Order: sequence, then structure tokens, then C-alpha cells
Amino acid sequence: MDTTDFKLITLEDAARMRQYDEDMAISDMEFTQLYAWQDRFQNRYKIINGYFCTIFTRDDGVPACYAPIGVYEKESYNETLLILKREMDRLGAPFHFDFVPENWIPRFGSLPGFHVSLSCDDDFSDYIYKAEDFLCLTGRVNEHKRYLVNYFKKHYTYEYRSLTAENRQDAMKVMENWCEGRDCSRCYWGCEKKAITRVLEGWDMLSCRGAVIYVDGEPSAFMVGEQIRQDMVVSHFQKADKRIKGLYAFISHEFYIREYPGITYINLQEDMGIPALRESKQSYRPCHMLRKYIVTLNERQG
Repeated sequence: MDTTDFKLITLEDAARMRQYDEDMAISDMEFTQLYAWQDRFQNRYKIINGYFCTIFTRDDGVPACYAPIGVYEKESYNETLLILKREMDRLGAPFHFDFVPENWIPRFGSLPGFHVSLSCDDDFSDYIYKAEDFLCLTGRVNEHKRYLVNYFKKHYTYEYRSLTAENRQDAMKVMENWCEGRDCSRCYWGCEKKAITRVLEGWDMLSCRGAVIYVDGEPSAFMVGEQIRQDMVVSHFQKADKRIKGLYAFISHEFYIREYPGITYINLQEDMGIPALRESKQSYRPCHMLRKYIVTLNERQG
């Protein structure tokens, strides 16, 4: 994708992008997500009128935009959209903005001379949970979760360690074991191992927290999350040895309690239409689904 003056996102851009962070409940436009999947989407950015603007390559090879990030002001935002329109025209691509939060849609509707078309695929809606409900192990509704966590604690010798630059290779070992014998085509967005490797190698420059669980002295599970707004944490990656009963449930429970005590909401991102993933995320009873839209701007005729 040839994008004049748009710079390929690198690890060194982490601090710069944080200056433009907004109070978002989705992680799609957060730096860690953009950087982790850089090999897949070729994310490029440019600062326009004080907004952090990103263009990426869709699955079908067609360029698209993310919504400009920054303090919203109608006139400067509209001017920025028009600049992006000229860039997309130059690339011969439709004027699309992907993964737009529902409460940002009015920003596009105020652009004079353009008609807004919306589409939403619920496979990519984020699962949002109240932390107190997600972490609760009491009551009949939490019987299965409680059983799995308690089973793991009772039957295995384990150790919880926060993920650091010093033990990130242990997390990578878990990832490699998870990949072994797995059909790579099942990784929806491309090679998940590459994405996780990028995050672990750049750990000290990212704002993530993580955990590694050791069972009988061996690294057997890891998890990476990040606080994306004052009251919400998003889960970026989670892998565990499926042969160890209750391990997934245990790390999901312990991670938030130890790394983000007092957090109000947890975002487990989308299920991508994968039946097993959908069943798992629905079983934790989300308090609501956060819908994300594709916004297409078409010039009005006449």
C-alpha cells in the first residue's frame, strides 16, 4: 500500500500515540493492538490537524481508515476527514472507516456534502463485563466457573508470576507449545504467534500488564491485558495448556484481581463468529455488547 507521508507504525511511536488517546472502550485503535498486528494490516499513520490518523490494509487488500483520534472539534475534524478522502481517492479505495464506536458516528454525519452509510457485524462486537460479576465465584450461576478454579487449585502445584521482561521467554514458551500441531489457518487475523512475539519483545515500551502461571515449575499459561480507560481493562492475549483442567478459568480469574484490583469493567473483545469462542464468552454473562461500525462516506450527488 503506497501512502504518501504516512509512516509505518513502529514501537517508537507508542508514547506519541498515547498523546492522542481518547476515552475509548474498544481496543482496535489502541497502540498495542495496532503494533501487535502490524505484519497483517500494515498500519500507517500521519498527524493531521492534531489528530492521529491511521490507514491500514483490509483482508481483501483494500485500504481503509480508522477514525481520527484526538480531541474532537467539528471544523478541524471535518477538514481532517476531507484530507483523508483525498488520500483514499489517490489510492483508488472507497472512503471507509472501520471499527468505529457507536458514539462516534455523529462525527461523520456532520461532514457537509456527504452521505453516511453504516454496517455492523455482531461477530466483531466486544463483550463487556462488570468486573465484580466476572470475578464472582459464588452462587449457582457461577457453579461451573467455581468448580474449575477450585479444581485447578486443589489438584496442581502452581505459581503465579507477573509478566516482566525477565520472564517473557516463559510466556513465549507457552505460545510455542500452544502452536505446536495447530492448523495455522485457524488464527483468524493471521499468525497470532507473530503478534504476541512483537508485544513480548517490546514489553518495556508498552503499557500492558501480564501474568505467567507455572504448573509443577513449568510455564503453562500466560495472559496480557491493558487498561484502555480509567474504568476498563481489555484482554489482548491469553493462552494455556488445555490438558490442565481449570487452568484457563484460573488465570482469567487471578489476572484481573492481582494486576488490576478495583477495575470496574473488563473487555474480552469479539468472538469473530467462532462458535467455541462465542460460547465461552457468553458463559461469563456480559453486561452488554459494544457494537462497532463500518462507516462509509459517499459524496452527495447534485
